[in-house]
Amino acid sequence: MAYDIIDLPEANRRLEQLLIGNWVIGFTTGDTWTLRLGRNNYYLHFNGMFSKKIKPLVKTLQTDHPDLMDRSDQDGIAWATIWAAMIYRPIISATINAETEIALRFEGGTDIIITTDTEIIDWQWSIGKENKIPYMTKADIACFERGKITG
Repeated sequence: MAYDIIDLPEANRRLEQLLIGNWVIGFTTGDTWTLRLGRNNYYLHFNGMFSKKIKPLVKTLQTDHPDLMDRSDQDGIAWATIWAAMIYRPIISATINAETEIALRFEGGTDIIITTDTEIIDWQWSIGKENKIPYMTKADIACFERGKITG
């Protein structure tokens, strides 16, 4: 599948069109994460993410619900909680930074960064009409490696 490199201003223009005013209507997790978006029925696939809310939420869940936190992937449990809380909240800001990470802000003030530092993978994130990773179907916009955006 052929992709062309696009510059950061063009990548941000495309990202804004796809995400601003959109909302999450569902998510899946496993080896990767997928957000299903409601306004345009697009999918955001990614491998890594960051939020300042994760560490405090993990600590709270460990203290208040230790029976839920007896798995090895405690961050994954906390992330599922955060994504469930973001369902139907509009995305009010979406930008791609110089490291090609996506910075999302949801209505209510929650900030989440889709990161590009996941190792031992051959793609970081993608946004497309089909619920498939960017090697299986053409994405509208994707990051295969840190610092490079394709579309």
